[in-house]
Amino acid sequence: MGQAVTRSGTIGAMPKPGRILLAKITLVSLMIPMHFSLGPLAMNASRLLFLVLTVPLFVRLIAGAYGRLVAADFMIVLFTLWSLASIAVNNSSVFVSFGGSQALMLLGAYIAARASIRTPEDFYSLIR
Repeated sequence: MGQAVTRSGTIGAMPKPGRILLAKITLVSLMIPMHFSLGPLAMNASRLLFLVLTVPLFVRLIAGAYGRLVAADFMIVLFTLWSLASIAVNNSSVFVSFGGSQALMLLGAYIAARASIRTPEDFYSLIR
């Protein structure tokens, strides 16, 4: 792997292009104004992307492919479960459609970011 000079002037590892590509695809999908229906579910580009990526990325996260699990990993899962429970108790008629889309967006975005941006160099590469 090559070397890159970071913002602080130190030499670090070059970011992996595949990881940055995932982050860029995620950002673009959030900006695409495309909406369609998949059965009773209202979909857009980012929901479709997260629908495809969330489970495989979550499995890799649990397996340790993105480093050890940290407190934020547990907190985002607990927050997602808490929000699903809140939707189920307070508005059970939209639990599947609204709760599912909220959980997908929360977990999908977090895990895509966790898998993509691992170092400061990855972040700098993304914003360039």
